[in-house]
Amino acid sequence: MNRDIIDVYLEKYMAGDSSREEEELLRNYFRSADVEPELKFYQALFAYTDSERDTLKKTKLSARTLYRSFRYFAAAAAACLVLTVGLLYFTRSEKPNISHSYAYVDGKIYTDADFVGQCALEALINLDEEDSEIISSQIEIINSILE
Repeated sequence: MNRDIIDVYLEKYMAGDSSREEEELLRNYFRSADVEPELKFYQALFAYTDSERDTLKKTKLSARTLYRSFRYFAAAAAACLVLTVGLLYFTRSEKPNISHSYAYVDGKIYTDADFVGQCALEALINLDEEDSEIISSQIEIINSILE
């Protein structure tokens, strides 16, 4: 390549006015073995820009890979969410469908108000006689509810 053309392209390159084609010609010239001794120090510059360009390509590839990974992660998160909601919906414990009052006596559910009242009266009768006033008032309340 002609030395005058190289000097013009180098001046444009250093001023930031060179085109892609001119930069590619300079890169090719400085990669070759027949670089003039006065211009040898420019070889390091163009070797550096080549390595940076390769690094940038790898970085873009990494960004593309990261985007793909993000898509897979988002899909996995959505699948986990759907699975969790489905499991919670289908395995939740069913509560007894009792629309009226009920009571637990010895761990069993009773809905018969008379039976529950009898159990409550028995429990109150079995209490100590010291609190007879409280017990009698509670018995009266239970009897009034049952009537």
